[in-house]
Amino acid sequence: MLEKAEVLNPWFTEREIRRSLRAISECYLNERILAQWLEEYGISDGTRRNVVGIVAAGNIPVVSFHDVLCALACNARVRIKLSHKDQPVCRYVYRYIEQEGLAFDFAETGELPVADKFIVTGSDITRRDLQSKLSHVPVLARGHRNAVAVLFGNESGTELMALGHDVFAYYGLGCRNVSKLYLPSGFDPCDLLENWNASFPWVREHPLYVRHFKYAKAFHTLMRSKGVFSGPVALVPGKAVPSAIATLHFEYFSDLADLNLRLRADVGSVQCICSARDLSEFKSVRMGQAQFPGLFDYADGMDTMKFILES
Repeated sequence: MLEKAEVLNPWFTEREIRRSLRAISECYLNERILAQWLEEYGISDGTRRNVVGIVAAGNIPVVSFHDVLCALACNARVRIKLSHKDQPVCRYVYRYIEQEGLAFDFAETGELPVADKFIVTGSDITRRDLQSKLSHVPVLARGHRNAVAVLFGNESGTELMALGHDVFAYYGLGCRNVSKLYLPSGFDPCDLLENWNASFPWVREHPLYVRHFKYAKAFHTLMRSKGVFSGPVALVPGKAVPSAIATLHFEYFSDLADLNLRLRADVGSVQCICSARDLSEFKSVRMGQAQFPGLFDYADGMDTMKFILES
C-alpha cells in the first residue's frame, strides 16, 4: 500500500502516511476521549439511518477520517467519494476497519453519491461549485484555510523546532500547516532558518518540494522581495494567510493591540493559531501540536456532529 500510494501521489511518502495514521490513533481513537465525545452529543444505539455523502479532500493521507468517524458515530450510512490522490491509503484504512468486524454501512462511490446530506471539503472553487449542485440538500462545505503562528521573540530552541513540524509536516499541504508568521518588530527571520536548516533534511530531499522552493526563490528574487532563502523554506513578507508550497509569509506587529487587529482581519482564513503562550483574544495550540487535532477540533469551526444530527 505504501509504495502504491507514493507512486500515485509523490507527496504521500511513507513518513507522511505514518505521521497521519499516528495522529489518528493518538487523537481520535482513545477510548476514554471517544466516550466523552459521544456523551457530549447524547449518542446512543438509536436507529438514525440517514445517508451522509462525503466528498473528501486529498491533500494529506486519510484526511477524511474524522468526517467518516462522525458519520458512523451518528449511526449514519456513509457514501464517500474519495480524492484520486488519496485512494490507496483510505481504502486500506477503511477496509481494515471492516475486517476487524466493526459493523457499519460504508461504501465508496466513483461519482457524487446520492445522500440525505453532504460534507464537502476542497478548494474554494470546488466548495462553491458543489454547494450549487447540492442546493436541494443540507451541505456542510469547507474551503481553503491554513494555520498561522505567533512569535514573541523569546521562544526556546525546542519551541522553534516544534514550530518547524507545524510548517513542514505533509510538506505544508495540510489545512493545519502553518503558512504565515506574525513576528514582533525587530525579529530576524534568519533565526528560524538557522534552527530548521539541519533539522528537516527530508524536506530538502524531496524532488517536488525542491522544485517549488527553487521556483519561489527565483520568483521572489526577480520581484525584489525582501525574502530570506537560506533555509528549507522561502520566508517572504506577505499579508495573505495562504502561501505557495515551500513558501512562508510573515508580517510584523508592534504590540499586542496591533497583533490582535491583524489576527481579527485574517481569522476567516485561519484554521488554527500556534503560539508558545496563550493569546488574549484567540484560542491557540502549542507549537508542534497543529497536526494533532482532537475530536472536538472541527475543521473551519463547523461542528460536524451537530450538522449530521440536526440538519
